[in-house]
Amino acid sequence: MKFLKNKMALSFIIQLFSLMFIEITFRLINDYTIFNYSLLRVFLFSVILSTIISYLTSSLKPKIMIIVNLMIMFVYSLYTFIHIGYLNYMGTYMSTSMSSQFGAITSYIPEFIKSLKPVYYCEFIPFLTFFLVSIIIFNHNKNNISFFKIKKRYTHESAIKLLTAMISILSFSMLYYNFLSDHYMQGEQAISLLDLFKTGSQPALYVKEFGIMPYTIIDLKNKIVPSEELTLVSNNNLALALNNTREYDDSSWLELISKENDDNLNSLNNYFISNTVTSTNSKTGLFKDKNLIVIMMESVNDVIDNPEYFPNFAFLKNNGWSFTNHLSPRSNCPTSNNEFSSLTGIYANPNICTANVYEDNTYFESLFNLFNKAGYYTNSFHDYYDKFYDREIYHPNMGSQNYHGAEEMGIEVSDYDYPSDIDMMNYYLETLDSEIPKGKNFMSYIVTVSSHGSYQYPSVTGDMYLDMTEDTDYSIYTRRYLSKLKVLDNALGVLLDGLKEKGILDDTVIVLYGDHYPYTLSDELINEVLDRSLDSYERERTPLVIYNSNLKAEEFTDYTSFMNLTPTLANLFALNFDPRLYLGEDYFSSEYDGIVVFPDLSWINNDMYYESTTGEVTYFTDKTYTSEEIKKINQKIYNKNNASLLAIRYNYFAYLEKALKNIEKEVDS
Repeated sequence: MKFLKNKMALSFIIQLFSLMFIEITFRLINDYTIFNYSLLRVFLFSVILSTIISYLTSSLKPKIMIIVNLMIMFVYSLYTFIHIGYLNYMGTYMSTSMSSQFGAITSYIPEFIKSLKPVYYCEFIPFLTFFLVSIIIFNHNKNNISFFKIKKRYTHESAIKLLTAMISILSFSMLYYNFLSDHYMQGEQAISLLDLFKTGSQPALYVKEFGIMPYTIIDLKNKIVPSEELTLVSNNNLALALNNTREYDDSSWLELISKENDDNLNSLNNYFISNTVTSTNSKTGLFKDKNLIVIMMESVNDVIDNPEYFPNFAFLKNNGWSFTNHLSPRSNCPTSNNEFSSLTGIYANPNICTANVYEDNTYFESLFNLFNKAGYYTNSFHDYYDKFYDREIYHPNMGSQNYHGAEEMGIEVSDYDYPSDIDMMNYYLETLDSEIPKGKNFMSYIVTVSSHGSYQYPSVTGDMYLDMTEDTDYSIYTRRYLSKLKVLDNALGVLLDGLKEKGILDDTVIVLYGDHYPYTLSDELINEVLDRSLDSYERERTPLVIYNSNLKAEEFTDYTSFMNLTPTLANLFALNFDPRLYLGEDYFSSEYDGIVVFPDLSWINNDMYYESTTGEVTYFTDKTYTSEEIKKINQKIYNKNNASLLAIRYNYFAYLEKALKNIEKEVDS
C-alpha cells in the first residue's frame, strides 16, 4: 500500500489508464486504425492532461482525491459514450456549436437511447474498475487512520511537485508538437497536421489524428473564439472549359481585387474568379420558360421506390429522369444544411445549422434569386413551425418572395404528430391562383414533413395506413414509416391532379429529392424493406427525380448530390448564372467530375470511395488512382470546403454583389 501514499503518482496512473482505455475503445468501436502515429499523439496528450489533473488533485485529502478522480473518469466515460451514440445515430460528431439545437434534439431521446449498442458501454470499464478498487481500498483502510492523514515528507514538497509537473508538461508538449509534422500523418490528406490541430475544421479527421478528448477542447475553443486559420488555395491551375460557350466581363471583379485590402475577402475573390466555367451542353435551355416546383422530401430514401405502395412517386420516376446514384450525406443539421446547399450550391458548415447561425446572410446566386432575375415569381412552403430552423428568416434572405409556414397555412402541428403533406399541397395549389400574378412563370420550393420521425409512437399519419402492410412481417416502426411515406405519396398525387386541372402540368417541371435517409430507423429496420447494403456511404442514398410530361424516361448513373442542384437547374432553364460561384456543378456539363463529398471529406465517384478517417480506398472498377492523384482530389475538396466556410463566415456573396454594383456605378458615372 506504500505506492498509494504518492497521491500525484496514483492520480496520474488513474487518469492515464482511463484516457487511453477510452480512446482506444473509441477507435476500435469506430474501426479506426490503432497502431500508427495518431495513437502516439493520443498517448502524449493523455500524459499531459493526466499530469495536469494529477497535480491539481494531489493537494486534496486522499479520500476526496480519489472521489474527484472517479468523477473525472465518469465524465470522460459518459461524454465518450454519448459521442459514440451520437456518431452512430447522426453520422457526424457532436459540437458545442449545435447548442442552440439541443432543445430540438431532446425530442429524439427515446430513439437515440434505442439506437445505443451494448459495446458502447465498454467506455465505462475504467470508471467501474477504479470504483470497485476504491471501495476495496476504503474498506481495507477504514481503520488505518494513517492512510488518510498523509504528512508531507519534505518542507518544499509542494514546490517539488509543481516543478515536476511543469517539467513533464513542457517536455511532453514539445514532443507532442514535434509529432505535428506532416511526416507523421497517414494517407493523402490535403490539410497539414498543424493546420488541422489549430482549426479543428474537420471533426472526423481531427478525432482520428488527435483523439476524442483533444477534439472536445478545440470544439469548446472554437465555440468561444472561432478559428481564423482556414487557408484557401487559388484555382489558377484550373483551365477554363476548352469548348466554353459562356463568356463574362470580369473587368469590375478584377478592379475589386486590385482595390480590396481584406486578405480573406480577396482570397475568396481570387478563388471564385478562377473557378471553372462549365460549358453549355445538349441539355442547356431544355426547360426554358417552364415553371419549376422543387420538393425536398423529408426522411426519404429508396424505400419510396415501390409502385405498389407509392404509385405517384413511381409515376414521376418512371416517366422522368432518375438519378440512381444520388446521395444526401448527413451533417449535424441534415435537413437544413442539405436544403441550404441545394439552394446555394456551396457546402454548409457540417458542425452547425448553417442557415440558422448565419440567417442574415444573403446569396444573390441562390436558386430563388436566379429565377427572380429571370422574371419568375418565387415562393416557398413548409408545413411545420420554426421549431428547428428559421426558414421564415433565411428563405426570404435567399430570395423567396413569399415564405409560407404552417401557421400561415392554418395547419396545426405537434412534436410527434406531424401534419399531413396533403393539406400543404392543397394550400399550395390555391396559391397558384391567389398569389402568383396571372401569366407569370413561377418557381416554388416545398419542404415536406409527413414522413418525419418519430416512428416509435402512435400518430395520425404513422397509423393512417398500417393496413397497407398488415400482411407483412415488418416491425411496427417500419410500418409507421411506410404509412407516413404513403401520406407523402398521396400529397404528390394531389399535386399532379391539381396541376392537370389547372392545365399547367405540361408547362411545369417537378424535381423531387430526399433530404436524408430515415436515420431514426436502424439499419436492421430499413433492411426489412430494402434488400441492399446500408454500410458506409450506401446509407446516404436518396432519390433524385426530374419530371416533365414531355420528357423521355431516362436513368443517369453518375454520382451526384444536392450540391449540384442549383447549377444543374440553372443550365436546364437557361438562366443567367456564373458557374464559378458554385462549388457544385452542372450535372450535364462535360466538365462534371461526379464527386460526392461527405462532411468528413470522404468522397465517392464512379470509380472509387475514399474514406478520409482511415485513408482506405474501395475501387468499383478496374481503374486505379495513384497516391498523388488522390491527394490532388483531396486538395480540391479541401479548397471547396474552406471556400464555403469562409464565404459563409464573411457573408461573401452579399459583399460581392454590393461591391460589384458600386464599381459599375462608378464606371457609368
